Parts: sequence; structure tokens; C-alpha cells
Amino acid sequence: HGTSRRSIAQKLREMTGAVILELTRSKRDILDLYLSHAPFGGNIVGVHAASWRYFNRPATELSWAEAATLAVLPNNPGAIHFERGREALIAKRDRLLERLKADGLIDEQTLALSKNEVLPPALYDLPHHTPHIIQNAALASSPVPSGRDIIETTLDEYLQVQGQRMLDQYARHLLDRDIHNAAAVIIDIPSGAVKAYLGNISAQVAGVQAPFVDIASSPRSTGSLLKPLLYARMIDTGVLLPHQLVADIPTRMGGYSPENHTHEYLGAVSAHQALVQSLNVPFARMLRDYGVDRFYTDLRAMGLSGINRSVGSYGITLILGGAESSLIELTGAYASLARSALEILPSGISPSYLEQELYAVPFPVSPGAAYISLKAMQEVVRPGIDSNWDLFSSSFAISWKTGTSYGFRDGWAIGVTGDYAIGVWVGNAYGSGRAAISGSKAAGPLLFDLFNLVENQAGFPVPWGQLQAVEVCSHSGHLAGEYCEDTTTEYVPAGIAYPGTICPYHHLVHLDESGEFEVDASFYPMHQSIPERRFVLPEVMAYYYRRADPTYIGRPPLHPSSPSAGGSRISFLGLSETNKIYIPIDRDGSRQMLALEAVSSDPEDELFWYLNDRFLGTTRNYHSMEIHPERGIHVISITNGHGARASRTIEIISDNG
Repeated sequence: HGTSRRSIAQKLREMTGAVILELTRSKRDILDLYLSHAPFGGNIVGVHAASWRYFNRPATELSWAEAATLAVLPNNPGAIHFERGREALIAKRDRLLERLKADGLIDEQTLALSKNEVLPPALYDLPHHTPHIIQNAALASSPVPSGRDIIETTLDEYLQVQGQRMLDQYARHLLDRDIHNAAAVIIDIPSGAVKAYLGNISAQVAGVQAPFVDIASSPRSTGSLLKPLLYARMIDTGVLLPHQLVADIPTRMGGYSPENHTHEYLGAVSAHQALVQSLNVPFARMLRDYGVDRFYTDLRAMGLSGINRSVGSYGITLILGGAESSLIELTGAYASLARSALEILPSGISPSYLEQELYAVPFPVSPGAAYISLKAMQEVVRPGIDSNWDLFSSSFAISWKTGTSYGFRDGWAIGVTGDYAIGVWVGNAYGSGRAAISGSKAAGPLLFDLFNLVENQAGFPVPWGQLQAVEVCSHSGHLAGEYCEDTTTEYVPAGIAYPGTICPYHHLVHLDESGEFEVDASFYPMHQSIPERRFVLPEVMAYYYRRADPTYIGRPPLHPSSPSAGGSRISFLGLSETNKIYIPIDRDGSRQMLALEAVSSDPEDELFWYLNDRFLGTTRNYHSMEIHPERGIHVISITNGHGARASRTIEIISDNG
């Protein structure tokens, strides 16, 4: 009772408390309470704290001599002193050891060896392997009946300690590039348990800033990490085939124009390659086709509770880093994707770093779609010496994805195998960006170092029972049509129909006898024509696709005898049929410039530009026109000398409406 005065009343209260304990608790519980609250010298209370402070290991691993030393201390806590009186403590310890020998609990040899053990020379520092879990102990389970506050976790001591050591070593490399924080988590796939939770770089690392900020549970911009989830959901719902071509062209969506990290366009690229290369424009268009509201609902069902603003506040940027989530949530979502591919149900994982429990509902991605997405992610190029991993028989496949937020504020890398999901974040806790912060270069190397810590790297077996075979066009990835010459078998989730995905790019084109020009029945005897199957992209897609693939032929020119001969096809770049375009207002009150682009199938074409039938000017070779339209609705038109015409309606909005 601490400093309570010795009195009859006090003794009666103590006796009453002792009787209540005897009646309500077992002897083991009473002993447990005693050991948890007994003094062991100085300010050390409890046998667990004493075993760490004096012997640097848990009480369950103490030797007989060490356990006897602690057993005699509570009756005289001041007996342990690092400079004097140690002989008396040794004598008291040895008397207890002799009683243990007399009671038959230890033998003669153990007694002799125990008496030869020396007392601890100094106090050890308490282990501090999980600082961020301890500081968030309010989220832990309730105290156990004995009265000791226990934080139940699923952490693996080896992975936690070695992972933190590896993180701290890597931190020195980051600090040289003015990056002051990093975090990592490791999740066991079969059980769904968090095995390592490394919330930040340790405070002992010189130069680290805000080391006690728990980065692993802090919401940060997701970068490109949601792309595999959208890819899987679109495959699962019949909206997309895995290798289906998607447009990679200049695109404007309202006032937003997404750009690829390469600052180039491929014209058309398979969805598979768009994921591997993490191309922004194709995924922005894919999300538009799938539906922002629909994907938002999917993400919430995946356990990403940090994505909690209104759907309208995200828009298309939802897939490109406009949303925020935490490292533990995102790694949990990837772990759930892996569990689904392995057909472990229920596959959803709760994003708790203390008690990792499975959701009662399945993860909203089928095993087939999860497998297809994870296999694509194995093709993402690894950093440094790991880039040629597939050349070594000792290497194992890792499905992984990186992400870099706008302004280089967050660098992500998350990878999964059949056994583990590991997530890494690097950046600055205060949100300052650095050019060196990128998912692949800053977070990727640490991810693969951490994978070297874990064992049993199983792959993902093909879930044949969850897949069906479909015949697709080898060139377009769509379901094969009647004019597709080369086809292949694609495996997609079983039971999914793919309406409207018959290849739209292969056409039957009729050529003249020379095979050089396209003809039709209006002016040419069709019995003399040569039918030929051609892969033909829309003009804007073809314009950029031809740059990336010089072998692309497309549609041939019309025969000189055609009524439309000499004509060319012209199109706007980045404009759909109707467009709302946001144009900011400068400080002087003037509206900023709007740059429009167009393309013609004839590289020598001259285009004439009009705004609301008012002539603006002409362009050759590279067709770009700058305009300063007022707020409101306008019609932009272009024509060429052959009578071809294209027009688009735009609505200009700005800061004041």
C-alpha cells in the first residue's frame, strides 16, 4: 500500500482485502498479481520489467540463478546495488537455490552452476521495438483479469526487430537525399496477421525528423496504388478484358487533363501494359468508363476507410493520387487481393495493426480477377540489381506496385507473394516534397530488402476452377471478330459475360488492283477489288500509335477516282463532343490562355480555325491554336482545303463561375 501509515485500521483493511482475494481468485492469479506489482529495486515494479532491466530478456527465459535473484528482491528491494552489498544478495540467492535442491526441483549440478553465476553488472535499457503500437495503446484490447494491461498483437519478434534495424540502416541512405521518414508493414497472407509494424524510423537514427509520428497509420496520397484494384474490378464486371486496347491520347475531363509520367502518348496500349507501366491517361479513361461512384463503393468495401470524402470531391483524380489512405490499409487491401487469388475465404482483411481480423464479407474481387491482376504486377520492373530477378533460379516472383504522389511527397511500394504482403512508404512527415521521393527508386529497394527477411515465398497457383477461356484478337485484346486474322486464348473470370467487346478495330477494306488505294462500289467495279483485313484505329489514336509503332499501316488512302479523293480526316485532340473547361483567372483579372490541338491524316494538310464562326488563323504540320475565350459556351471548328470539317462545343468556366 505504498506510503500508507501502519495502524490497526490499515491492517484490518489489508486483512479484508486478502480474504476477498482468497475467495475470488485462484492461487495462480494471486501470485500473478503479486509478481506484477512487487518492487524490485529503484523504480522497477513487476517481474517482467525487472527481468528486462536486470537480465535483458523476458522472465520466461531466465536461468535458475536469475529467477532466484528476482525472487528474493521484493522482501528487500534495496539489496540489489551495483556498487556495494552484493555479497549479502548472493548469499540470500544461494540459500533459495539450496531450498530448491532440497525440494528436488533442481539437481546438484544445476545448483553448482547456478551458484557460480554473477549478478547483473548494470541495468539494461528496456526493449523499445514497438513504440508506435505502445503510444496507440488506447486501441488495444481491454486489460486482462489479473489487472495487467496487455496489448495483444500478432507481431513476430524476429521480423519486427530485424525489420526495424533494416529500416534504420536504409534511413541513412534516405537522409542523404533529404528524406527524413519511412515506414513499413509485413502481413502474413494465410492468417491475415500483421507480423511487423514499423511506424517510422527510430529516434536513435541521427537526422530523423518526427520519429514518433506513426506514419504507417497516417493517411497519405495513394499515388498509383489503386490502379491494380480498378483493373481487377473492371475485369471482374465484364467491362474490360485483360489485354484489351485502351486509348492513350491527350484527354480532357472537365477542367482536368491527366498526363503520363513519361509525358508522352502511345495512342493505344493494352490495359495489361498500362498497369505494368503505370500509365495515368489510360487509367483515367478506364475509371471514367467504369464510374467513379462505382469504384468509390468498391474501395470502401475493400477496407480503405481513409477514402471517406464525398465522391464528387475526388472525381477522376481518385485513381491518380487524389485520395488518401494509410500504409496499413493499403497493404491490407493488397493482402486481401492475394488471399482472394489463393481462394482463402473470407478474403477481406481488417486494417488493424493490433488484432488482425478477417471481415465477415468477402473481398470484392473474384479469385480469377485477383490472379490476373497479380500476375500482371509481376512484370513491373524491379529496381537495381533485382531487375533481372527472373534469370536466377533462386529468385521468387513478387507481384508489386509503386506509387508517387503529386509534388513528390510520398513514395510507395507494396508487394505480395503467396505468403506475405509487404508495404513501404518513404517521404517527410511534414509533407515537404523532394525530387528523390519516388516509389520505384526510394521505396522499391527497401521493399525487396524486407522480402529477403521472410521465408517460404509461395507463388499463386492458377485458379483453374475460377477461370473460363475466351477467344480474343491477338492485336486488340477484344473478343475476336469476323475480321480478326490472329487470335489467341485468354483466361478470364468464370461466369462473366463481356458485352460489346467484339474487336472494333479490324475491318474489311477493299483495295484497287494495285493494292494501294481504298475503293467502294460507288465508283469502282467491286469484282476487281481486293478485299483485305486491316487493323484500323481512330484517327487520333492512330496519330500517336504510329509514332510508337512505325509498322502500323492503318486505312489506305482513297482511290483518286473517288468523289472524296484527296480528302483527309481531321480530329481534335483531347476534346470530346461536349467539354466543360476550367480556365483560372490571373491576378490582373484576365482569363488565362487555352491551347487546343488537332490532327490530320495528311501530314501536309493546312487547317483553318474558327471560334463561333470567327476566323482565328491557320496551322501547318503541327496543329495547335491558342485562344482566350470568355466564360460561356463556344463552338470551335476546323476545316481544311478539301472540305473536311470537325467541330466541338466547349463551356468555359473559371474562378468566378
